[in-house]
Formats: sequence, C-alpha cells, structure tokens
Amino acid sequence: STPDDPLITLRYAANLVHGYGVVFNPGQAPVQGFTSPLHLMEAVLVYLAPAGHDLFKLKVAAAVFGLLAVREGGHLLYGLGIPRWAQRGGSVAVATSWVLAFASSNGLETSLECWLLVMLARRLTFRDGGESDFRLAAIAFFAVLARPDAILAIGCMAASGIFIERGSIWRSARWAVGSVVAVLAVGVIGITYFHEMMPNTYFAKDVGLARAVYYGWSYLKGSFQPAALGGGGALPTLGTVLLLIQALLLAAGIVVIVTRFRRGGYLVAIVLAQTVFILKTGGDWMIGGRFLAPAMIPFVVVETVGVAQLGIALGRGIGRGARQIAVAIAGVLVATSVVPFLSVSAPVERLTGVSDAALIKTGFYGAFTAIWSALPRIVRCLPPGTTIAVSETGTIGFFRQDLEIVDLRGLTNRDIARGSPMGTKWPPGVIEPDWYLTTSVVGSVLLRTRPAVIFDLDTPAKNTVLGGRYRLEGNLRFRPYHLTIYVLRGRQFACISSASRRT
Repeated sequence: STPDDPLITLRYAANLVHGYGVVFNPGQAPVQGFTSPLHLMEAVLVYLAPAGHDLFKLKVAAAVFGLLAVREGGHLLYGLGIPRWAQRGGSVAVATSWVLAFASSNGLETSLECWLLVMLARRLTFRDGGESDFRLAAIAFFAVLARPDAILAIGCMAASGIFIERGSIWRSARWAVGSVVAVLAVGVIGITYFHEMMPNTYFAKDVGLARAVYYGWSYLKGSFQPAALGGGGALPTLGTVLLLIQALLLAAGIVVIVTRFRRGGYLVAIVLAQTVFILKTGGDWMIGGRFLAPAMIPFVVVETVGVAQLGIALGRGIGRGARQIAVAIAGVLVATSVVPFLSVSAPVERLTGVSDAALIKTGFYGAFTAIWSALPRIVRCLPPGTTIAVSETGTIGFFRQDLEIVDLRGLTNRDIARGSPMGTKWPPGVIEPDWYLTTSVVGSVLLRTRPAVIFDLDTPAKNTVLGGRYRLEGNLRFRPYHLTIYVLRGRQFACISSASRRT
C-alpha cells in the first residue's frame, strides 16, 4: 500500500536539507503540513542516504518498525502466563494482522508510533521495580514525537497506572513526564517557528463532532473487518460474525484483566485511547485502518487473554476434547486477522520496481494512484517557480520540488485550513464544493496566489472559474473521477494543452 502522503514529508525534508528551512514552499512562511516531527527527522536521514529511492527507504523503515512492534507483542504474549496454545494463537494473530501489515508498508510514522507505545505498555505491564522511570519517560517522549496524539494513549496509561500501582500519583505516573516534555517542546517550537501549537493538518481535518463520531464508528468497523463475506438475505455476513466474536473475546479479556490481572490495564488503556481518538477525528482516508494500528497489538493481546480464559473454562466443563476446542477458539482468533486479506490486499509481487514512481504506480489506491502517477508528467514543461494549485500534493510536490504549490486540501496551507467552514472539512482535508467562487475561502486564496494552473477533482467542469480569470483547459477521466484543468487567462503551456487533448 503506497499513498502519496510520505512524499509530502519528504518534500519538507528536501527543503530542510537544501537550506530552505522546514517549509513546503521555499520563501513562504513555514506551515507544519506534516504530523510527526520524528518522521520528519527520519525522512531527512532517508533523503541524505545515497542511492535515491527515498520512498522505498521510508517504506523499508516503516516495515522494520512494524516488525519491532510485532516482536514486542510476542514478548507481551509469552510473558502473560497463559497456556502455550493461547500464546501461539495470539502470536499468529498479531503477525498476520492486516492492519499492522498495511501500517507497516505505507512509509508513514504509524508503525513507529505502534512500536513505541507497545514497548512502553510491555515494560509497564511487567514492571517489577527494576524498570527505570527515566527509560520509560524516554519512550513516552519519543512516542509523542512520533505522533502528538499519542499523548492521549499515554495519558490513559498514566491514569490507569494510578489504580494499577496503588501508590501515590507521582510514583505511579512520573514516567509520563517524558510525554509532557515532548508536548511542551513541540508546542514551543510550533508557536515560535510555525506560529501554531498544533500541526496544520489537524485544522484541515477538523471534522465536526457529530460527523466524526459517525464516520469514526464506520472506520472502526471497517478497520477490523473490511470484507462483508458470505451471508445473504437475513443471514449475517462473515465479517459481521467475526466482529461479534472479536467483541466477545475482548469483553472476556477485559473481565479477566479487571478481576485477576490488573497490570493488563495498560493495554486496555491504549485500546480505549485510540478508540476515542478515532471517534473524535472521524478516522482516516487511507486503506488499512492505520489509526487503529497503535492499539492493534494491545487489542489482540487482550483478546488472547479472553481466548485463554474461555479455553480453560471449557476444558474444566468438558474435560475430554477440551484441547481440540481450545485450538479451535485460537483458530477463530487468527481468522479475525487473516480474513480481511481475502478482499483487501496489495501483494508485493505486483511491484514493477523500487523507484519512487514505480511504488506510487502500484500503490493500490485505484483512481488516485493513476492521478498521482499522471500529474508529474502533465506538468513536465512548467518552468521552475511556476505556481500551481492541486489537491493531490504528494507526488507532484516531491517530483517537482521547483514548483510552488497551493494545497487545495489545506494540509500545507494555513489560510485554507483555518479559514474554511467546518462543513468542508473531512478526513482527507478540506473539500470545498464552491472553491470556484470568488467569495469562497479557497477562491480568495487562489485569487491572491494566482496559480498558473488549477487541478480540480471536486466539482463538475465549468467554462470559466473565479470570475472569469481562469478558463477550462481540459477534463481528464480517471474512473470514477475527473481531473479538471484550468489555466490562468493569458497563459499557455504545451504539456498542459497536450494532456487536455486526451479528454
């Protein structure tokens, strides 16, 4: 799975390496259009490393962090003292999780955050007094640098620790100071350099609470079981059955943790925190449920605790054949991780190369993959310094670092992110249906910046837009979308005209 978002961070990294500062457009005021400071540092190292293929190197790094997270999950499972069959079943469920697989292949910071949070949870779960508070604080510090919203998970873990450790508040949760230091550091840098405490992406994606809860709930269900398999008529689908089974196993695991193994409460805290975060944000637009990934290993571990308890209870009640029943229960747990691959997969054998262009071309995002691949070719003749406006800024922004880009989604544009009405904000960013009007927020930004070319995906083609200042040049079809191209009156570009003739 290859979205274009990592290339946005790589453009920031390239500008920083070339001495322009942490900016998306050199010469303009800095805007934090990336979410993860730690991922930006990683992107800088990747960009400085020889041999090119920067996106491939980011994807490899994400895969490594994903493997480290799975390793931490294995340590968690084999330290719980549950039956060996449950440990093995839980380990396979973790290793085959489609959510973790996609989160570890997209080249973003998700698997890094996942690894840090699971490492912190494991050390807290098995803490015996020998674990250094400083080491725990350092992990918490870097987890927040990986994603600022990790502070929610760490806060829930710290609150749980007060009841788990049954000591003073300071002694139970002082390790969380590392996350507070990280929040203060990010906030101070944000205010002094970017003039905003929070990343600009949060403002562009600030979905209203009612819509966020609705879409967030759908996101959760789709992340656990994206495939509606089997069933028909009044019969439930296989995906629904597996969701119900997961809910049962999770509930059983929580009961065991509350009554017999309270230190497992740190794992439940992460699951709770990520659920709240998803319901607040409305989820994410990318394939794979990446917002769920930081909670996926804790979720499976808690489920495995429930599986073990059910197996033990059945063994006591049935006696003969209990082992076979226990193995069957573990098999169901594994199935909840494996089944989604039947409908959502992006196998590595489809790759045609490891270059940035090849990875985008085989990125499994349908029409958007085709659009991302086509945009750099369409603008190949634009002279350096030309301003363009486009909603898909990743590929074109990195491949043509000499162009100035107005981000119609507002991810890297403060005026669009902060000024657009709440109703125009969605998980991908701002989607302004009336952008072509001079009275709209996006329209006013375009009138001020005067891009030579505007690429639009959101509205039907019009002969002219923005008070007649831009004329329709072409309308390219990428099923089910149309990429409409507008050119500033008085300007003409051969490559744009050539692409437009393929309407």
